[in-house]
This record gives sequence, structure tokens and C-alpha cells, in this order.
Amino acid sequence: MKRTLQRGNLTLEYEFTPKRVKNINLRVRGDGSVAVSAPRWVGKAQVEAFLLERWDWLQAAQNRTKQRQQTDFGWRQCSTCWGSRWLWNTKPEPRPQFCCKMMC
Repeated sequence: MKRTLQRGNLTLEYEFTPKRVKNINLRVRGDGSVAVSAPRWVGKAQVEAFLLERWDWLQAAQNRTKQRQQTDFGWRQCSTCWGSRWLWNTKPEPRPQFCCKMMC
């Protein structure tokens, strides 16, 4: 379920998922969105207090993901797949010319 948290004039949107886990888990995804999973018995106030404690880290992590998305590699393109970053060469390269002669 989507929730929002306000701190001063800043707003944080996060996706909360109650699960059968032991701890409160916090993730910043590759697109900069925030996901929180917590035990079912943990209340909304406790989750929000957890997020407020880690507010500075969350802002820094979201800024890092934005920088990764905006990185210019020239002729190369960067994308993320399964948690790993891949660098693709998008420059059109000349195709080698092969010459085959039959030896008879």
C-alpha cells in the first residue's frame, strides 16, 4: 500500500508491505522509489519513526539513483537488470569487410 510521510516541506512516498519478517526492511529501488516491509504487528507510527531516523540516508540514496540514471557514457548506455548495472555500446561500428576467394 502506498503511503506518504511529511518532514518539513519535504514529502516521501513509500510502498509499505506487511510481511512475516522479523525486522523492518528498507529498500531504495533502482528507480528511486522506497519500499518498506515490516512485521504485521508493527504499527504505522513505528514505521514512520523508523523512516524519520533514516531520512538523511534515504535522501542520499535517492540522489545516488538519480545520478546513476543521468550518467552520460557518451556512445554507451547504462541500464540495470536484476540488480546489476550493464554498459552497452550503442555506437554504430563499421562492419568488417570479408573477402572470400575459392581456392581451386
